[in-house]
Amino acid sequence: MIYAYAQFVPNEKVFPIVQKYVQQYGTSQNEHERAAAVHILGYISDSDACLDPIKENIDALTVFIIARMSDESFNVREAAGETVGRFSEHVNPEFLDKHKQIMPCLLRVIQEL
Repeated sequence: MIYAYAQFVPNEKVFPIVQKYVQQYGTSQNEHERAAAVHILGYISDSDACLDPIKENIDALTVFIIARMSDESFNVREAAGETVGRFSEHVNPEFLDKHKQIMPCLLRVIQEL
């Protein structure tokens, strides 16, 4: 539903709302809320949704995702890993330029599996 909303509502209207709640729930005490917040970022990162504002905020979003890859919850770390995959596919070259920050965390998550 959020993806559909992000597809059809102008980015300047929808992204601030999504960003607010991603930040709020991404730091929640509830691990499922944290995982959902990270998943949403991945889902809306394609060109049909909020790709442009994600590119514009890639520095802060990268920091956010890296923090979730170090989360105490496996579900949150897994969600962050999936979002890294979606960002790698869609947010080019901005996200791929962050590989020195992302790869150590991603490798640590993979090794835990």
